[in-house]
Amino acid sequence: MQILSVEKCLSVLKGRSDDFTELQETIKNVEEEEEEALRELHESILAMPPLPHRDFLEIRYAAKLGTLLNRGWEINGVLRYGTFRRNTLLADAEIVEELCGGNGATGQRFKRRISVANKAQVSSARADLANCLESNPPWRASISRHFDEIEREFPQGQVEISLFGPSAGLITLFLIATRLDFMLYLPIYALTVAEGPDVKRVYFGSLKRQGDAQTLDRLLMKYYEGNIERLLVTLLWGGHESRDAEILEDCGLVYRSYRRDIVSGEEAYFSFRDERWTRCAPFNPIDEIQTYMQAQMPFIETLIEQISSRWDGGLVNLSG
Repeated sequence: MQILSVEKCLSVLKGRSDDFTELQETIKNVEEEEEEALRELHESILAMPPLPHRDFLEIRYAAKLGTLLNRGWEINGVLRYGTFRRNTLLADAEIVEELCGGNGATGQRFKRRISVANKAQVSSARADLANCLESNPPWRASISRHFDEIEREFPQGQVEISLFGPSAGLITLFLIATRLDFMLYLPIYALTVAEGPDVKRVYFGSLKRQGDAQTLDRLLMKYYEGNIERLLVTLLWGGHESRDAEILEDCGLVYRSYRRDIVSGEEAYFSFRDERWTRCAPFNPIDEIQTYMQAQMPFIETLIEQISSRWDGGLVNLSG
């Protein structure tokens, strides 16, 4: 449903709602809080007959739709109304991508294709990625440097950007450890740059093992006052954790950035450390996280036991 103005809402409700007079009083009492007034009005409109039939109704964060599509669900069609029907230049795929949070607004996902020669596209992508990575300073700084290099070395290039950064701390590790489709929960980004048929560069980032994890009790005491329910309550808003990078570092993982150059079929890998690119062996993010899980098995098993006893993947039991 598109957000309507207060005046439009009142015109829709007038003469069709039993509590119209009461609604007018509500609006008068909260006229300084337009957001609250709009919420009241829209709830009343949604409750008006005729009500559309539905098997069930679920309100979730945007990433949930992306997860369903990755698990085999299919969209049968996009029904357009209002400005969406009039905007024939807006493709269905773009609408779906935005609903999945691909514009970075959720702080979890970002997906876009840009031309380096188009300065407006580059500037917009830079700004939206910075907002998306607000809780991930290492990647935010790295991607800013990537753009500097791309603009300097590939002025006529095309860039395909894909990022998944849930910033969910311990919840991220739990999902990676317990899901068969664990790759869908692995934080990762890729900036694929192409300029001509023989030159291609991929900037990518992933988690890398660095040391051993602290005990779960110690982590809970440091970040959640020793109470695992304070961790689980973050699931009510998608699991986002502003201290994600710090928490994962205490778990023995750090966010790192890499580069893969492909010139005339020859590949070379580089790791970004100490403010410079250093040649390194081929890096596979999946192999790295699997090695970490095996090395930290006692910690991971404790994490699984503590969370799975209170969360079944849907409902959260905060009573213990």
